[in-house]
Amino acid sequence: SLCVECYSFGVSRGTAFDFMACNPHLERMFARYGYRSYRGRIRHPEYGDVLPMVLVVLDHDHLQAVGSPFAPVAARYSHESEAVEHFHKHVSTNI
Repeated sequence: SLCVECYSFGVSRGTAFDFMACNPHLERMFARYGYRSYRGRIRHPEYGDVLPMVLVVLDHDHLQAVGSPFAPVAARYSHESEAVEHFHKHVSTNI
């Protein structure tokens, strides 16, 4: 799929995080890809009510747990990731 190809492109170039602001009707879809909320809802001046979400690109455990189509691509890369460790230590505990 196009999403998997974009993910592959990003991970092959060292992308650690992918941030976005998601409208409510798309939250479940992006959660299935592995995105998750990292703070409460905000009011975007152009898009209205949005939920800031992040994809921790190489969080193998999370991608597997949600059945993300990105998980097989991530499996080709090291499970050692400072970004994943940072997210779990500093961000996920504050959600």
